[in-house]
Amino acid sequence: MDAHPGAVKRIVLLWLGRLGDVLVSTPVLSSVRRKYPDARIQFVTGERGAAAARLIDDVDSVRILKRFYRPAANLSLAWELAGRPCDLLIDLNTAYSRSAWFLARISRAKIKLAFSKRKGNSAYTHILEAAGEKEPMLERYGRLAAHLKAPYDPVPRIALSEEKLRAGEKILREIGATKERMPVLIFPGNFKKFDNRWPEDKFAALAETLRENQDIFPFFLAGPGEEKEVEQINARLRRPLPVLRSLPIETTAALLARTGLFIGNCTGTTHLAIAVGCPTFSFLGKYTQTVWMPKPPGKAPHFQVVSDSWESCREIGVETARAAIDAALRELLKK
Repeated sequence: MDAHPGAVKRIVLLWLGRLGDVLVSTPVLSSVRRKYPDARIQFVTGERGAAAARLIDDVDSVRILKRFYRPAANLSLAWELAGRPCDLLIDLNTAYSRSAWFLARISRAKIKLAFSKRKGNSAYTHILEAAGEKEPMLERYGRLAAHLKAPYDPVPRIALSEEKLRAGEKILREIGATKERMPVLIFPGNFKKFDNRWPEDKFAALAETLRENQDIFPFFLAGPGEEKEVEQINARLRRPLPVLRSLPIETTAALLARTGLFIGNCTGTTHLAIAVGCPTFSFLGKYTQTVWMPKPPGKAPHFQVVSDSWESCREIGVETARAAIDAALRELLKK
């Protein structure tokens, strides 16, 4: 499919994922923008991806699909898709989504492009080969960009203003970080996903040893609703580290952009760190390492320790993690 750029005036992109899902899709959003520079691009996402969508400068507008228990809130979106002509609709969901299927079905788009799914393919005019279980997300989007004959750079990115970046610097100063010690952010979160979460006692043991390194300034960041859990980890330390409670996503992004290393599980915040160019160190099962993490080169180095388990990172030992982090810090501190 190669819709002529001049003939495409309006594009709708559907991706009803979470924070990290939306951030990982930014390379293909950039491809669509570069292919169709004069088109108006509308990005439709769910409530869990809304904050990330508003950080993306390759789209002109963002519409939020509300949860099913608020159907009346979605009437205006459905009415717009059903009543307003559109040249191209792209469903970025690689698995079946009933909501995305419905929106594609009622849309008046001339071309409707999607990955093949278990069901619902009849809603689309053009179908890409289904995503394989072990196919990295960024390679899936690369196939989509190739189908559009669009340029593709598999590096997630968001843009931050200088004003926002200064806000990140201010937060670091307020918690005691100085230019003499590299700030290292420890993010133990995503407490709702057991297998994707390195155990709390291991985070505490790691933080205890990191505090001994005089070249770095370690501190904790708590995700939304996770303040209590992070405080409990910090309370295990002989001398607690600074803890930043949940911040607005723009502020978190700015903080990460001014942080020397992010240490955490595979979460939306990890992908936010990657998108702003912050070096990361991740605890991963083989699935998250294979499917969700970017491959070098990128905006910054991405270090990781990977368990033998396909699904879980919990078996990774503290000594194994510490040795890998020490190696990462030596590389970063040389620069």
